Amino acid sequence: MKMKCEIIRDLFPSYIDGLTSRESNELIEEHLEECGACREYLDEMKEDIAGENQPVKNKEAVKPFRKLRQKTRKKIFLTAGGAVLVCALVFWGGLLYYGRTWTADSEDVKMTIDAQGGIATLRFAPEKKNYKLYAEAGEDNTITIVESKQVPFAKTYNPNAYWSCTFIDEDTVMGLDGQNMDFSEDQVLTIKYKDRTETISLEDLARHALENPPAGFLPTDH
Repeated sequence: MKMKCEIIRDLFPSYIDGLTSRESNELIEEHLEECGACREYLDEMKEDIAGENQPVKNKEAVKPFRKLRQKTRKKIFLTAGGAVLVCALVFWGGLLYYGRTWTADSEDVKMTIDAQGGIATLRFAPEKKNYKLYAEAGEDNTITIVESKQVPFAKTYNPNAYWSCTFIDEDTVMGLDGQNMDFSEDQVLTIKYKDRTETISLEDLARHALENPPAGFLPTDH
């Protein structure tokens, strides 16, 4: 006995999903052998279902590539971040290293004096390459000679340090503020190094500076 096409077609979704019973399957298949319209209807339904499932399959196929791309992107970010961190550490480490100063040893410094035209200038030149000197003035006519490493590949600056004063006469020196100051015969300029301290008579500096016209450097015992 034939079942109506409408009833058979209502069973097709369950039939395709394998949810119908064995007896129902036998009846459906017997009907399909005799009804070409239902066979064609079933084929179209299967194609529609396959088309609906295709995007899901494509998404599943793409998932591994998405994960790979995410991992690659993460590695790139980590590598770039690590490179930036290393550069920052090197930069700040260089600043700490090359920005450090210390009191120089006397054997690492060559001092010369230029006294002429009322002006006495002390020049401190580093004996070692790639070093820079500073003359830090303190109280009571004291100078501390400080050195540091020069930054490589940086613009070349004068590595020498200088200290100078202008003498009005043998008893008077012009201060940094432009005011004249008197000094006594026993007053000295004190130069501090790491290993020793050297003194120079202000009276001798004044005498040489006032007596000498513009000339060369005066050698010292240092």
